[in-house]
Amino acid sequence: MSNSLTRLLETPSGMRTVEDYERTFDDFIAFAGGRRLEEAVDILPGVLNADYLLETEVIDLVVELKQVNAYVRVNSVDRYFEKLLNQRQIRNPTQISATQILMRRTV
Repeated sequence: MSNSLTRLLETPSGMRTVEDYERTFDDFIAFAGGRRLEEAVDILPGVLNADYLLETEVIDLVVELKQVNAYVRVNSVDRYFEKLLNQRQIRNPTQISATQILMRRTV
């Protein structure tokens, strides 16, 4: 997994391709014991299908890989909590560390 991940991270984000991400995720799924779905079942040409299959004793998972191409600032976590603060739905936010804030919902 490290080779494809290393190559992905060394590639500037604007130059990464869908295939770069798929190779990295292929390696991750293989590391977790899974495989590409087309390796497990016959799929007719032109039929849309999921990407991965992970089979365990407890559960079988079918996974579809999606790539998000744009970050929408208006839907960010920061905006979500800013909205709660402005609506007075949370009170007394306390910074616990550089990355953690404790918030209490108002009743």
